Amino acid sequence: MILTRLLLKLFAGAEFNARNWSNAALREIAPHFSGAVLNVSGGSDQDKEGRNYRDYFKVAEEYAVSNYGTLCGLEGEFALDLEAAELPGELRGRFDIVFSHTVLEHVYDLPRALDNLTFISRDVVVSIVPFLQSYHHGAWYDDYWRFTPTAMIRLLADRGLRTVYLDWNDDALGNLYILHVAARHPERHAKIAALQKKLPYGPGLARSKLIYGAAGLEQAAISLKKD
Repeated sequence: MILTRLLLKLFAGAEFNARNWSNAALREIAPHFSGAVLNVSGGSDQDKEGRNYRDYFKVAEEYAVSNYGTLCGLEGEFALDLEAAELPGELRGRFDIVFSHTVLEHVYDLPRALDNLTFISRDVVVSIVPFLQSYHHGAWYDDYWRFTPTAMIRLLADRGLRTVYLDWNDDALGNLYILHVAARHPERHAKIAALQKKLPYGPGLARSKLIYGAAGLEQAAISLKKD
């Protein structure tokens, strides 16, 4: 089984590599985001495929990276502790889009981290989190949480944001990542909602039905007609 997984990941492409899959999915939606973007705990901003996430957000007017602990010396980088009891007031709504890639599973105080992400965001929170992944631990981080699609919907809804895009890779042999986009103003992101895949989510339910509440893509179509 281990040999089969290794061979699939080596020869079968992005669909059998959760990072490659999430990168490809993010590249599809990121060009639709303008304004100021923050990559939270983004390290050196590398996507592990030879690119920088900064390049994904092609029309962003501003791009910054935050890190906890050691800084990488990037332009626009600053220190940020997602478990801080109180963030500086100047960070309230500082960025239009707050993006985190495989960060939340490493933050023990998850409710506070989500509160801080939504505190910083003026509108959108883009999260990539592990749905199913083996436990991993390093010298500078711990591993605490795994997520389900409906958990992401409710965690952000509890903080006033509605889901506009939701997807995950289908890999029976490897790790599964969730890409979740939530917004305070979902009506502004109908073009992203219209990219939503209509793949099954359990028996008889399409993933597209989980966006914009129960209205799904119908609400996105209505919003697009108003443009």
